[in-house]
Amino acid sequence: MTTAEHLINEGIEKGVEQGIAQANERHVKGLLKLGMDASTISAALELPLSVVNDIIARSELNEG
Repeated sequence: MTTAEHLINEGIEKGVEQGIAQANERHVKGLLKLGMDASTISAALELPLSVVNDIIARSELNEG
């Protein structure tokens, strides 16, 4: 694999990771609006509870 191919693949991976993180954040916020608690959201989205709690904390900081 050439250096250019490696850099392209690395960029694609980072873009995918960022997209997944943004989608998780949107989903967590949406489920919070429906009245779900962090542990239920964690189970529903199959995310670690610590990740859900981090998203909730960041969204509360941004809102308040």
